[in-house]
Amino acid sequence: MPELDDATSSNQVEVWIHAVFKECQLQWQEPAKEYQREEQESLKADDAKSAAKHIAYLRQKSKSTYAQRSEIEDKAKFDRALSAQLRLFDQAYVAVESNVDKAAANTDLKDINDAMDDAVKQLEFMRDALEAAGNSPVKNPEEAIAELQAKLEKAESDLSEVSKLGDAMEQAEKEEFDGIYMEAKECLDQSKKTLDADNFLEAEELLDQAQALMEDLQPGNSQDTAKRKKEYLAAIEDAKKTIKNLSAKQSTLNGSDNVKDFTKHKKVANGLIKHAETALKNGKVKAARPDIPKLKSVVEKIKECFKPNDQNKPTSKSAAKGKVEKGSKS
Repeated sequence: MPELDDATSSNQVEVWIHAVFKECQLQWQEPAKEYQREEQESLKADDAKSAAKHIAYLRQKSKSTYAQRSEIEDKAKFDRALSAQLRLFDQAYVAVESNVDKAAANTDLKDINDAMDDAVKQLEFMRDALEAAGNSPVKNPEEAIAELQAKLEKAESDLSEVSKLGDAMEQAEKEEFDGIYMEAKECLDQSKKTLDADNFLEAEELLDQAQALMEDLQPGNSQDTAKRKKEYLAAIEDAKKTIKNLSAKQSTLNGSDNVKDFTKHKKVANGLIKHAETALKNGKVKAARPDIPKLKSVVEKIKECFKPNDQNKPTSKSAAKGKVEKGSKS
């Protein structure tokens, strides 16, 4: 190994570090670099010429920003938070394109500027997702899978232990206990199968569902019940808010199939909300429990309706790369 002194260059230091790590059979990870976010645009059209210029800029920026999607997608395979960001990124892209089309179709300067402002706001949502991905570490797939497998094994062991609690229960109570136990076991079994099928995030969600069910198998007190009721109500309110916000964007849906799916999933979600709210109102917290993960799943399906289809995805030819000329921003 070379001697290091003040005259040693940074490149020499990096080579030396890699050599040390190799000798120690360790893997060198580059230091995390802070994500460099683009500045938010401030566009204002004063006439038809400037409007056309800004609209062309927004089209180019929309495509070039969408071209960075893989930066989120690659990390989102093992990160639920980034998976959610990816969905928001896709929804924002559809909204940007819709607002740019709206601006292009208008002749009134106020309407054009309003549509461009909305497009810029949606571009910021796309950048939020890119920034979240840029500042998130890359998860090692093998380590993530091994960690989830270990959690599944522990959950199976815990479930086996908690199953013994049902032996001392009265018949009616034991029937409810056994029902929850079988549902938890089914979630764990399905989680393992899903993980074997390389669907990490769904397997992780199924494990969470199983663990929530296992909590209901524990001897609870009034505080535990009150806590779960509060959590379920919060989940219901969150679902209502999401459905309301997406309903306001229903006009941006592309294709009749997406519209049909949106209507279908929204109807299912509203049915689950009604059933869960009625159960909670009547003090039947456990009866509401199965509805919550189902509701969350349906809400995700509603969000999926807003994903751009293949026809809306920019191709490698249409994806603009490089910097925009100065003067496109005002």
